[in-house]
Amino acid sequence: MDIALKDFKPAFAERNVPVAFSTDENYLPYLRVAINSIVANAKDANLDIIVLVNGMGADLQRGFLARFSGVRNLSIRFVDVGDAVKALDLYRFKPSPETHFTIAILYRLLLPYLLKDYGKIVYLDVDTCALGDISELYNTDIGDCFLGGVYDFGVEKSLAIRSNYRKWGAQNGFTEWQGYINSGVVIMNLAAFRASEGLFERLLDIILAGSKYFPDQDALNFTCKGRIKLLYPGWNVLAVPHCLKKQTLEFEGLPKILHYCSELKPWRYPWHAYAYFWWNNAIGEYGVDMWRKAFNATKCISNGEGTAATAVLRIGNNRLRLARTLVSYCAQTLENIEILCMVCGSTDGSKEVCEKFAAFDRRVRIIALAEQDEEAVRDCAIAEAKGKWIFFCDAEKHCRPEMMEKRIAGAEESAWRIVDARTLVECAEKSHEIAELDKKLTAANGRIRNCENEMKKQAKEIAELKSSFAYRTGMIVTWPLRKLKTAFDA
Repeated sequence: MDIALKDFKPAFAERNVPVAFSTDENYLPYLRVAINSIVANAKDANLDIIVLVNGMGADLQRGFLARFSGVRNLSIRFVDVGDAVKALDLYRFKPSPETHFTIAILYRLLLPYLLKDYGKIVYLDVDTCALGDISELYNTDIGDCFLGGVYDFGVEKSLAIRSNYRKWGAQNGFTEWQGYINSGVVIMNLAAFRASEGLFERLLDIILAGSKYFPDQDALNFTCKGRIKLLYPGWNVLAVPHCLKKQTLEFEGLPKILHYCSELKPWRYPWHAYAYFWWNNAIGEYGVDMWRKAFNATKCISNGEGTAATAVLRIGNNRLRLARTLVSYCAQTLENIEILCMVCGSTDGSKEVCEKFAAFDRRVRIIALAEQDEEAVRDCAIAEAKGKWIFFCDAEKHCRPEMMEKRIAGAEESAWRIVDARTLVECAEKSHEIAELDKKLTAANGRIRNCENEMKKQAKEIAELKSSFAYRTGMIVTWPLRKLKTAFDA
C-alpha cells in the first residue's frame, strides 16, 4: 500500500523519541493531560509527538498546540488519516453496539505505512498518564519482534465471563493467553511491520470478524504471536480494581505508566484508584473546567454563609497520599462544604499540592501555620471554619464520597446527641466504636436470655424431682402402717 506521508521526517536529529496517539476532538482535553505527564517526566529526550486524527478542524489543532508553545524539546504534529482510511476502505469496520470502540482504534495500524522514515515508535492510548521517563520505554530493545507490550492482567476475567472468547482465539490459532498483551501501551517495530507482506490484511480480517471482543488488540496478539516481547509490568499498569490487585505484585515502586482503560476514567471518577496522578497533570483553565464537570459545578461554590460542613486536614509532610485524600473530600456528595488545609511546617511539597487543588476548586482553603502543636492547630481551625459541622480528618486517609453526608445524618438522628451546631464530629471512629458496642450488647443480651431459659428448665427439673421424691417417701412410710392396721383388725 502507498499511503506514506511525504517529507515527514523525525522532528529532531538527536535523541528523538517518537510517541503516537490517535484521538478525536472529544478526547483532546485528555490528550493534553497525557502529553503533560510525558513532558513532566522526560529527562533528556526530544519528544516527537504524532497525533492521528480524522477531519479535525484546523482551529482546534491550533488551539491545542498553543497550549504547549514555549515548551522546550517538544514537537507536536497532527496527521490527518482521512485519505488513508478512505483508500483502504476502513469504514467497513462496524463496531459492535456492545462495545465502546470507534474507527479510531484502527489508526495505529497505519503507522508503519504512513511513517516510512521511522524505524519504531511508542504508541499510547489517550487515557494514559506517564510517571516514568518515556525514553526508557522507547529505548527498550525488542529485537525483531513486531511489538513490545505488557501482559494484560484483565484477560483472565475476559476469558471467564465470555464463553466463546477462548474459542475465538483458537479459531485464529491463538492459545497461549499467558502472552496476551494490552495494546494501549506498546512499542511498535515499524520496520518489521513493513517487511512482513500481507500483515496488514491479516490484521484487518480479524478486526472485521471479531468486532464484539477487543478488535485491534486481539488482531495484534493473534497475528504477531511469537514475535511479541513482554515488557516490565510497570510500563502499563491497568487502573482497574481486579487488575491492580495482581499487577502491583509484579513491579516495585510507582508505575511507569498508568492506563485508565475501564469505564472508571479519572475525569469522571476522580476518587478512584490512582486518579490523583492524572489530575496532577491537568493544569491551567481547562483543568479547572474538567474538575468542575467531574464534581458538578454547583458544588464548586464560594465559601460563606450556609456552609454545611468543614473538613479540616492537618498537613505536615503528607505529599505521597495527600492528593488522593483531597480528591476524596472534593468528591463528597454533601454540597456546600469547605476543605480547610492547615499546613504546618511542610517541607516535602505538600503545600504545593494544596495550592494546585485550591486553584481548581474554591472550596479548598489553605492556612499556613508556624505552630505545629495539635491543640493550637485545632483551635485555629475552629476559629476559621465556616461550616455548621466540623470534621477533623487524617490527611493520609481518603474516604468514600458519601462519608460526610452520612456522618452528619447519623449525628442529627442520634438520641444521645453529643454534637450540635459547630461542634466537633469525630468521624468514623465514633461510629465504629458504637457499632462494636452494639454488637457486644446484643451478644450479652443473647447470653442472658440463654441463661434465663436454662434456669427455668433446671427449676422445672428440680420441681419434678421433689415431687417424685415426696411420693416415693410416702410409700415407704405408709405401707408398713397399713399392713399393721390390717393385721390388728383381723
